[in-house]
Amino acid sequence: MKTYRFNIYVTEAERGAMPGMVMTYPMQMLLSEHYTGSLDRLANRVKEVRAEVIASHQFEAGKGFSVDARLCMGQRKPAGYDARRIERSTNYIAG
Repeated sequence: MKTYRFNIYVTEAERGAMPGMVMTYPMQMLLSEHYTGSLDRLANRVKEVRAEVIASHQFEAGKGFSVDARLCMGQRKPAGYDARRIERSTNYIAG
């Protein structure tokens, strides 16, 4: 399976004014990680990062974080990259 280089970013987020809306703050980074692997392994790594951040941080009600994995520049998109976007990102809002 072909491997690719990704950057995984975890930024602060909070519940927005409308139901289901999440406001992210890209300049308030909680974690940044370089990751090399396939799309399948990346989806698993995003879940692991989410669990690690939940375990290591305390969040007030209505606040949390957003995880986003992006392909590093200069690479061709792997097959299914756009269709599997939801597997590469997640939000967590406490309470």
